[in-house]
Amino acid sequence: NNDILPLLIQCCDSSLKYGEGSLIQFNFERIEISLIEKLVQGKHLIDVKGSLSVSLTKQLISLETFEKLRRKNHEPPSPAVLNEIKERTRTTGSLSNALRTLENTISFLVTTEPPPTQLVRDFLENVLRLPQDDSLLVALGDHSIQVQHILYLWRELDHEEALFISRNGEDPFETTPDTFKEKLSEAGAKAIKDTLPNILNKRLVAMRLRETILLRLSMIFTGEDVLNPSIDLNDYLIGVFEDEQKMGDLTKIPKRKDAQGNNLIKLSNIVDVWNQFVS
Repeated sequence: NNDILPLLIQCCDSSLKYGEGSLIQFNFERIEISLIEKLVQGKHLIDVKGSLSVSLTKQLISLETFEKLRRKNHEPPSPAVLNEIKERTRTTGSLSNALRTLENTISFLVTTEPPPTQLVRDFLENVLRLPQDDSLLVALGDHSIQVQHILYLWRELDHEEALFISRNGEDPFETTPDTFKEKLSEAGAKAIKDTLPNILNKRLVAMRLRETILLRLSMIFTGEDVLNPSIDLNDYLIGVFEDEQKMGDLTKIPKRKDAQGNNLIKLSNIVDVWNQFVS
């Protein structure tokens, strides 16, 4: 009554129409995420014996979780180490499994708060007690990936998975509403194409765009917030990253109007802009 019932009520939408009676619908995706978060937050009360296994079909990281970790001291690992980890996931075909374990791990890190310099391998083995053949442990190998590196590692592996899904003709943004998948106009696509030569790190821009889409525009995590899809994409990104200095090359996404005075590159085009950067 104290935990589950309030959650069900919160995730329940009911309507009453004349001649049709009442209609009750549950948001099962929100229920699933909320239950996992309750498990994570209450982990200190659970005695884990053997291997801990949490299975989700959707991405686990929420914006709140990501922001809590980002406010802590986070540093990028060595590019050579990142490349080797990515190569291991490619050769073993374990990218998706490693990424799901990494997402689960990030959620646990928010509540356990280990020191930034603790090795991720130690956390996986001694706290989560994962088996040695776990995909993420295999990918990490003997590399000294620390807790302070984990968000950078997530961005890289998530980007790799998105590219793989896209190149196989599938949608890497299946949880994102079609509202944000509007195709760029011919003029908008040309403006992006003309800008690309001026952007040195296109991969980083693509990762920041994907991070924004997944954490802020996903069906699961949008909540009650209502966004205007017609706002200028550049203006929206400045609002997300607080100032232009934090945006880096994202500031180079063109800010223009069409002949009718409408925004040429809108928030509704953000998925197609991502496609332009990775194509």
